[in-house]
Formats: sequence, C-alpha cells, structure tokens
Amino acid sequence: MTVRPLTQTLALGLFIASTPGTAQGQSVVMVGQTGRNINCIPFGCPAPFNDITGYQQVFASTLFPGRTAITQLSFFSPATMFSGGFWSFSLAYTNLAVGALSPNLGSNPSSSLSPFWSGALGSTLVFVGTPFFYDPSLGNLLLDIVITAWEPPPGGASWIWNDIRTSCSRAWNSQYSGSTNNQADGSCLVTQIHHTVTPEPDTVVLLVTALGVLFVAGTVRRRSKLR
Repeated sequence: MTVRPLTQTLALGLFIASTPGTAQGQSVVMVGQTGRNINCIPFGCPAPFNDITGYQQVFASTLFPGRTAITQLSFFSPATMFSGGFWSFSLAYTNLAVGALSPNLGSNPSSSLSPFWSGALGSTLVFVGTPFFYDPSLGNLLLDIVITAWEPPPGGASWIWNDIRTSCSRAWNSQYSGSTNNQADGSCLVTQIHHTVTPEPDTVVLLVTALGVLFVAGTVRRRSKLR
C-alpha cells in the first residue's frame, strides 16, 4: 500500500476545500402560471423597435438552496434566428424585491456587475459563462444585459415568458417607433439557471484548520524520531 506523505495529503485537502462544486450540479427553472410564446424583448424584436440597449431580470433568492456557483443560463424559444449586435451578460446582487426593478437600470444593482458572458447570439439561447459565486443571504440575483450595435432579426422571434410575478421580474431600455421605451413590469423570461452548490465558509475553515493541526502534529512527530 502506498502511503501519501503528509504534505501531499494537506495539499490535496486544501484543494478539495477550496474547489467549488463539491456537490452535484443543479438547475432552477422559472416556469410561469400561464407560460406563453408571445414575447420578443430583448432577443428578437422586429421593427418598429429601433434599438434595445439594456435588459435586466431579477430572481428571488429563495429559488436557491444556499451558496452556489452559477455556470449557465438558458432561455426557451422555437426560433433559431435572433437579434444582431454584441451582447454582454453580467450578474450581480440587488436589494430590490421581485417586481420592484426601476427602468433606470443603473440604479438596480447593489453590487458591482460581474461579467458572465459576451458575444453575438447564436442559434440557441444557451449561455455558458464565467462562474458567478452567489450567496442568497446577500440579496436577490440580478441579470444585466447590455447590447451594442443592436439589429432586429430577419423576422420577429418570440420565446416563452411568464407572469408568475413572485420568482422574477424585468426592466428594459429601448426605442420604439423613435420614442424612448424604458419600462419595468412583473413578467420575465422563463430561465433555466444551472448552478452547483458550494461549501459553506465555516465548513472550509474547519477542514483547513483540521488539516493544519495534522500537519503540525506530523512535523513534530518526525522531528522527535530524528532525535
């Protein structure tokens, strides 16, 4: 039997303790009371929308079981062609309740925006991004989307939205027929949030402390044998 040196055991334990996603991956899906395929904001609106520059959606913290790493966002649509332009997704916290977002999008985050994904839209609305480590005790989750050089799709594209009004809501900035169209309402896109539960900080501290004690004890024992 191979015995791993204590220093290697300590390093392995520290790696495990500091690595997110030690639990099985999970997903949260927002499903409305009357899911309908009639919405176009923000991914697929045709004329007379002249420009969509920003979109936000808030998710209730109660949707999540605890500290988690968010790795993928998915939206649902029968279409395969969406708006052009460059899209930047970020995640953040907000102190605002579901249904309370302001059309002044800059006032909604309560923390710095954390970049998640950026690029042009493909044939599906599935976005795998930089993991965002989310603690529901710190506030609701906010998705922020900024669009530059927006272009309408060849035809209108719609996807599933909901009006459940308790798990998520939205706000957006756009132009409609040449007039400013900044709004907020209680509906939102049906969204699948892929996430992995991460260890609680106290658990990590206890494990690191225990490994440290073992390391010190092993060092003292080796020195005593050498005397």
